[in-house]
Amino acid sequence: MFLGLIVLLVTMLSGVVAASASSATASLTDARAYTTSSSACADFSLHVSGELNKDVRVSVFPKYSVTKGDIANTSYSKGTNVTPSGNLTAQEVLTPTYENSRFDNLSYCINLNYFPISSYDYDYYFEVQIAEEATDNLIDYFTFDPLTHKGLGSTQGLRIQNTVVDAQSDGVEISFSLYIYGYAGATLDANVYPKYASTGEQLRTKSSTYGTPSGYLVGFDELVVPKDYKVAMWRQGSNPVKLFIPYTAFPKPTNTTGYDVAFDIQIFDGSDVAISLDLSDAASIINIHKGSST
Repeated sequence: MFLGLIVLLVTMLSGVVAASASSATASLTDARAYTTSSSACADFSLHVSGELNKDVRVSVFPKYSVTKGDIANTSYSKGTNVTPSGNLTAQEVLTPTYENSRFDNLSYCINLNYFPISSYDYDYYFEVQIAEEATDNLIDYFTFDPLTHKGLGSTQGLRIQNTVVDAQSDGVEISFSLYIYGYAGATLDANVYPKYASTGEQLRTKSSTYGTPSGYLVGFDELVVPKDYKVAMWRQGSNPVKLFIPYTAFPKPTNTTGYDVAFDIQIFDGSDVAISLDLSDAASIINIHKGSST
């Protein structure tokens, strides 16, 4: 059962605290916090008074239940899910058109993959802040009952996110964020295998550098996890994993239109495949003859 809380007025037990000397007021009704298979969400209706035709920013922050501290965004997100300081958030600017305005059925969700990776479960809660956009004056804030972020459930785990397939002038580069837990001191192999988008069949190559012993095309890199790192991260936007294959290693097209290629990423932990990811979505498919995304 999802944990939730109906936050009403400042008299409720949820920890609603007035934090501004402004005459403006805010309150929440029909509020609940919950998780889906992919996101953590806070839903509520917002009542704002004293802010006629003024922009009001709604900011939702997940915070650790134990330390009350903000939770860092562990993925490369260019959108609304990260603050300038790198913490998780979901935000929106609303403009009240009445002296007493109501915004019904607001919903703010954050992808669970953006939360820090961990082998254990940890509790967090949502804090909703209502502030004047022009002045940053805090009108009020509200807290919700805690939710639980599920850990990996093991002493080891990997996660791949934020994959980018880039058709460059001389070859294809596949980059991504990689998060590793429990592999301190290990050496991992990161491989990418091109395949025909139409059939899923792996591409073969005559290249000795970019070919497997059985003759399949592969891009590769070796990743060394520092010995003292319980959690290691290669992050898109700063130090992503990059796997490159030159066009010269691909099979030559047999027609003028070329052929479309998708990719499989696999991370090997020294004994077997630890994680794999199929990149067959339209944004990841490239045309080898054209050397650009389709």
